[in-house]
Amino acid sequence: ADHESSIVPHPSTAVHDCRTSHRRRRQVLTRRTSNMSTPQTKKKDRSIKAEGGKKADILSPASRDFMGGQAPEAVKTPKSPHAKEGLPKIEEDKKPNGTTFLFVAAPMMVIVPAAIGIAIAFAIFTFGSTAKYEAKMALVAEYEMQYAYAAAAFVGAIVRLINLYPMRYKSAIMKTNSENLRSNMYVYKAIGPDAAQHHVVFDDEGDIGKYNRANRSLHHLTENHAIILVGAGLAGFVFPFPAMVCVMTWGAGRFLHQALYAASGYGAHAYGFMVAMNASLALEGLLMLTAAKGFGVPLPSLMAGPEL
Repeated sequence: ADHESSIVPHPSTAVHDCRTSHRRRRQVLTRRTSNMSTPQTKKKDRSIKAEGGKKADILSPASRDFMGGQAPEAVKTPKSPHAKEGLPKIEEDKKPNGTTFLFVAAPMMVIVPAAIGIAIAFAIFTFGSTAKYEAKMALVAEYEMQYAYAAAAFVGAIVRLINLYPMRYKSAIMKTNSENLRSNMYVYKAIGPDAAQHHVVFDDEGDIGKYNRANRSLHHLTENHAIILVGAGLAGFVFPFPAMVCVMTWGAGRFLHQALYAASGYGAHAYGFMVAMNASLALEGLLMLTAAKGFGVPLPSLMAGPEL
């Protein structure tokens, strides 16, 4: 018995040895884990490499100047005149009067262009195939389609007014010599607790500026093409060849508007604008002329007597 007791360990001793063994195993595992170093993942360098291996700033010079920084010498371009000072400050007494604009300027925006369109249409009616035009006008009156022609002409007038109405507010925040700043349809600002106190406008320099202005011209096309879609078919029934010429001239003017706007900036696009606008006004005038004839308004002619 004494011999066996010297061989078999006491239960408390066995438990102690077992705990010690587990502790040692944990220590070994801990050492192995700490020795396994995870390789540091390098952040990707997303900067743009310029010539010579130097990093180029992805921001445009106008954006850098606007935020108070400096553009890299390698990519520096002429600065926008409004890059630092932001929107021009216009005194309250120099802002347009809302009442005057609403009751004087706005009606003139409808009446004067309409008069130009009617004058062009009357010249077409007078110096063109007058007898054929009259025969088609008689059919329009017979089927009481003069109402549709008047409605189409109204679409042209109201779209023109709605497009020109924002000029009332544009004159209150931009000057006539604000150059490319005037190409902005919207003026944005950041919001939130840490937002910068700056307005956000188009980048107007370099290829980005050209891209922005080309798309501005596209947006302008969608603003004004309703009269073409509505009037081409109706005017084409009475004045087939003149209507086709009006639509094609309008298309050429729109492309000229876009090309000059993108390449040369605000102001140069006016040539294309005038070509396209006069073509659409002529189409609108043909609609009004046909509607007037259907309603019994006499149409005098310079070529064939007092009325045709």
